[in-house]
Amino acid sequence: MPIKIGLMPYLNSVLFYRAMKPDKFNLVALPPRAMTQAAAEGKLDAGPIPVVGGMALERDFEPLGNFCIATKDKARSILLFSRVRIEKLDGKKVGVTDETSTSEQLLKVLLTHKFNLKNISYVSLESPNDAYLLIGDGALKNRSGVQGYPYMYDLGEVWNSWKGLSFVFAVWIVRKSLPQEQKDAMSAAIRASLNMPPDYKRFGTDRLGLNMNDSEVREYLEGFNFVMGEQEYKALKLFKSYLPVLSGNPQTQSPKIVR
Repeated sequence: MPIKIGLMPYLNSVLFYRAMKPDKFNLVALPPRAMTQAAAEGKLDAGPIPVVGGMALERDFEPLGNFCIATKDKARSILLFSRVRIEKLDGKKVGVTDETSTSEQLLKVLLTHKFNLKNISYVSLESPNDAYLLIGDGALKNRSGVQGYPYMYDLGEVWNSWKGLSFVFAVWIVRKSLPQEQKDAMSAAIRASLNMPPDYKRFGTDRLGLNMNDSEVREYLEGFNFVMGEQEYKALKLFKSYLPVLSGNPQTQSPKIVR
């Protein structure tokens, strides 16, 4: 039976899966929050699980190699669109896409600890809002800005300017109970995928609606690290240190969003 692997359906994850044969690996496309839920329900054996979601899975899952999705300086696809400057969001409503878990918590860390904002209401994306967060391809489609929201912030860039570190959004994990040979097969497939020459033109063509040429796709993908290094481990530890003190109600006029 093929191993069930979560496929992150965003451009920033295309490099992981190219060497995975369908007879060995069953790829299940799920956005970050849903991928975490599927893993918790036993519907996935492995995947690039969001950092925050993975913390709740540590009893049954372990790291798969040292593979990750981490920004170097900018994320380019974790974007906050705002009607006012970010430091003026105190007392405002901020909408959050339901696809996210880690990006939502990064937003809260930045607003709470970098900008010292204590009175923000987090609401659903469909509710009236003063600012809202998009991630992944949805953010890329709106990377030139959104009408009525003159301020746009790249959360990876804000984190990097604050801490001088990359930011780790997801880490590959695998179910502990799987046989070691299956874990080794997944690690080998991911490593082979990452070592394959990228076809930037095809990546752009395959993701219609992003309006990105091959040079833009290349610049975007080269802005990520896909293997944990010293800086990524340091950034991950620092980010996790903020999470116990956070609280909020992630439940914003609806923006004109390109779908």
